[in-house]
Amino acid sequence: HSLALKQDGTVWAWGWNWAGQLGNGTNNSSNVPVQVLNLTGIVEIAGGCHHSLALKQDGTVWTWGYNEYGQLGNGTWNDSNIPVQVLNLTGVVEITDGYFHSLAISSQSSGCTISVSYPNGGETFYKGSTYYITWSKSGSSCGSNVKIELYKGGSFNATISSSTSNDGSYSWTVSTSLTSGSDYKIKITDTSNSSYYDFSDGNFTIRSTSCSYSISPSSQSVPSGGGSYSFTVSATSGCSWTTTSDSSWITITSGSYGTGNGSGTYIVASNSGSSRTGHIYLKDSSGGIVGTLSISQSGAGGGVCATLGGNCPYNYGISAIARAEGAYGTHWVSDVVLINPSNSNSDCYFYFLEAGKDNSNAPYVFKSIYGKNSEKIKDVVLNLFGKNQNFGGLWIQCEGEIKAFSRTYNNLTTGTYGQFITAIDKDNVLSSGNLYYLGFLEKSDDFRSNFGILNLSPFSITIEVNAFDGEGNSLGDAFPITLKPYEYRQENDILHYWTDSIENAYLTVKSGTSGGRFLSYASVVDNRTGDPIFISAK
Repeated sequence: HSLALKQDGTVWAWGWNWAGQLGNGTNNSSNVPVQVLNLTGIVEIAGGCHHSLALKQDGTVWTWGYNEYGQLGNGTWNDSNIPVQVLNLTGVVEITDGYFHSLAISSQSSGCTISVSYPNGGETFYKGSTYYITWSKSGSSCGSNVKIELYKGGSFNATISSSTSNDGSYSWTVSTSLTSGSDYKIKITDTSNSSYYDFSDGNFTIRSTSCSYSISPSSQSVPSGGGSYSFTVSATSGCSWTTTSDSSWITITSGSYGTGNGSGTYIVASNSGSSRTGHIYLKDSSGGIVGTLSISQSGAGGGVCATLGGNCPYNYGISAIARAEGAYGTHWVSDVVLINPSNSNSDCYFYFLEAGKDNSNAPYVFKSIYGKNSEKIKDVVLNLFGKNQNFGGLWIQCEGEIKAFSRTYNNLTTGTYGQFITAIDKDNVLSSGNLYYLGFLEKSDDFRSNFGILNLSPFSITIEVNAFDGEGNSLGDAFPITLKPYEYRQENDILHYWTDSIENAYLTVKSGTSGGRFLSYASVVDNRTGDPIFISAK
């Protein structure tokens, strides 16, 4: 006789049937397949000389046909033309037969044990949501991959994965085309040996939901230094949700749960190792994942934005910042305002390019500017860089667009609002070979003109400065300046190199160093009030 196992878990037989080995309740032979009675949820079959065996998904064994030698295992010697359960057998993982005998392997005696842990009965899964199917394994015979299948009502329903790593976890997004029901189970089978498998202990439910969810942004890049970030949740009114982190270095500080629309914040710890990726999961009321925020953090040393001069997408220079004593009893301080015009956070790296030194190895200070926010950093040299009695230029490298502004002012009761200095983006900085002008300069008892320059090149450059009166007459020889890589320099009261007094003068600035890039400015200061005006080279 012949046996066949259908995908729906039913068994069919045909051929000689003198001992009832077809299992259809008769002893009549059949030349077409007939269904074996009372059998569903079958996962394996075997055929002896004149008897048949079937293994159910619950680990029980059923037999029918010839039984003169007790091969049916039901405690009798009587043939049976319908399936009978083999006594005292549970947890069976594999069956086979001999000529007039039967055999079974129980999970306790196998070289591999697989145990489904989730879903394992009683859970509710929503269509369209993502869940982690989990299981455990033990034994030296376990293979490296498993097959995951969905059963409904004891019968095969769908293959979730034909082969996935036997690592105990699989992310499954429930298909919206599945039929709603409360009689689903998961079956996990070792692909190297189909006798090693397990089903969910109990049924779980799959059904539709009227709730919709999303989390924004969907991804976030973080430097090795870490930082604070935010997210927003969009959810149908009345629909509850939670957020969880899958990594110990990501801590959700607010927005771990809510109903309807909401928001949250989280902190990413600093990273002294290699680059890493973690996630914040948005989950519905059943625990299904309905949104993911992927967080990628650079390893120690960071990426291109964490390297001065790296190929960062957004770069800005502010010609001068200070926290230092000046002439005529002044005390100069700089504030910076940073505006993020986009909805997403922008991660920025700030470099203080100090006066009189090679800043090639200048460390960065990391700061994330929240979307649509304007952030003011008062006394930036002290509060961002921890420096005192120091001055220089500011270079900012960001992963998202920002707008940057500054003011430098005399921080005394007699001081005024000071000078406004806007940041210049990388594409608009000055370059070698071009001639630039600084006008509206004066040297007198009431006013002095300072000159500043910031080298934005990773190599030394030479600058040539010339001075002219209002009629275009040269005031004397050129004033050469050589700058180290990323060096800032300010020449106070620069016109005194050429003259003791002049009411209307201008400077020209030019670098002959190939590939050089720099910023240049003049600052005309009122000696009576300490009030400056800022003049950018044109």
